Amino acid sequence: MRIDRVVDITGRDFNMLHVVGLDHCENRRSYWLCRCECGNTVVLRKSHFAYRGSKQVSCGCYRNKKSSERMKERHQRRRSA
Repeated sequence: MRIDRVVDITGRDFNMLHVVGLDHCENRRSYWLCRCECGNTVVLRKSHFAYRGSKQVSCGCYRNKKSSERMKERHQRRRSA
């Protein structure tokens, strides 16, 4: 893909991700460097986070946080039973 045909999404926010800039283009796909609210950086294909219904919310920290909360909740329920 030619870089001049890529729609620039630099500076936009998607959930917890802030797009820093274009990383590279490969096989007609654009890959973007993103910074998460937690401070981590991640390179993602545009289709992973730019569309409605996308499941890409963060660099992975949100999933880990929610999983930890579920396990704590489950552990507390088992201890009280």
